[in-house]
Amino acid sequence: MRRNFKLKKVLFLCYNRFIKINEGVFYMIGTTELIVIAVIVVLLFGGAQLPKLAKSLGGFISEFNAAKDDAEEALRTKKATKNAVKAAKTAPRKAKKRGKKA
Repeated sequence: MRRNFKLKKVLFLCYNRFIKINEGVFYMIGTTELIVIAVIVVLLFGGAQLPKLAKSLGGFISEFNAAKDDAEEALRTKKATKNAVKAAKTAPRKAKKRGKKA
């Protein structure tokens, strides 16, 4: 009975380690999968529609990147404004501590 328990424990630990080690493998796409996806795309859209599809995809990517850059710039501006306001509020306090007028 004790031997059976040890065997189950070893199998359980090995199974858990195998799952933890290999859980990232399921998210990687290999060459074969890319070829299958490309064939399916050609079958669905046809050869004549692929340039239009690529053009629209490129336009989407460029618009997305422009929007992302605008959002990042807005966040940087907001953070700089917040830091400037904070510095302006704390400057008179620091001057008073030193005995100077603001």
